[in-house]
Amino acid sequence: MALVKSLQKDALNENIDISSLLRKAYVVAFKLNIDKFIKWIEFEQNGYDAEKDLPIYRYAFGEVCVNNPYRGLVPIILSNLEGSEKLREKCIFQSIEEIKELIVNTNPENPSLLIRYPSKLEQLLMRGMSIRLIPYLVIDKSQLQKIISAVRNVILKWALNLEKDGIIGDDIEFTENEKEAAAKIVYNINNYIGTMTNSQLQQNTKNSKQKLKKN
Repeated sequence: MALVKSLQKDALNENIDISSLLRKAYVVAFKLNIDKFIKWIEFEQNGYDAEKDLPIYRYAFGEVCVNNPYRGLVPIILSNLEGSEKLREKCIFQSIEEIKELIVNTNPENPSLLIRYPSKLEQLLMRGMSIRLIPYLVIDKSQLQKIISAVRNVILKWALNLEKDGIIGDDIEFTENEKEAAAKIVYNINNYIGTMTNSQLQQNTKNSKQKLKKN
């Protein structure tokens, strides 16, 4: 099967692992010398370092809560706090492999992930509490699943556009005409994604909170 059509088929198949799909997309981007897609794929494989590179689909929404030892996660009322809406928004820098691991290891009894706030902001939120408990941004694991879905959609749309432009490949090779056509056409990854902000992600397990990469 032609490489681009094979990529389309894999992008449509939810049973194809997202890491395998990214590797196949990397082969296509590399052979066609499409630098912006090469860079994007490498970010997804290795994780993001800078806010300016973060895609909008890695923008997570959640609820600010404290973990009460008797009542579990309890929402904090933030109506009078300036910039309170921003406290519910975070972006995820982890690689696709790390995100997959988080989804798999999420406690089925409590499928939420906890994002720890920076120390100064944490102290500010705790200042108004009668009993000082650590505040977290709590997000459902579906927020991570949407990242994988978004990556799959980006690859599918890109592969469809390649075919539309007459670039399909033969097995795992492209003709010189296809390479020249790809060089003349601007495949801008920003047509599919945007950019957003920063976060530190933690896994909410039954008896512990596992710290992950800080950015």
